[in-house]
Amino acid sequence: LHSLRRRQRQMCIRDSPHHSTAILTSERAQLSDPEVKALAQKIAKTQREEITEMKRLLKKVADQ
Repeated sequence: LHSLRRRQRQMCIRDSPHHSTAILTSERAQLSDPEVKALAQKIAKTQREEITEMKRLLKKVADQ
């Protein structure tokens, strides 16, 4: 059980920078095509949601 919690925690910690990079890339892109721009905005939004979820799960695992 301890090993499982550790792996879950490591996954959340390891994936956070990946999601943050996707947000930065999406927000900094100078896009003119409305569809591509909308996709970049959607990517940034969903990545923020996933980071929030990972933080919640990290707290849950830490509290167990």
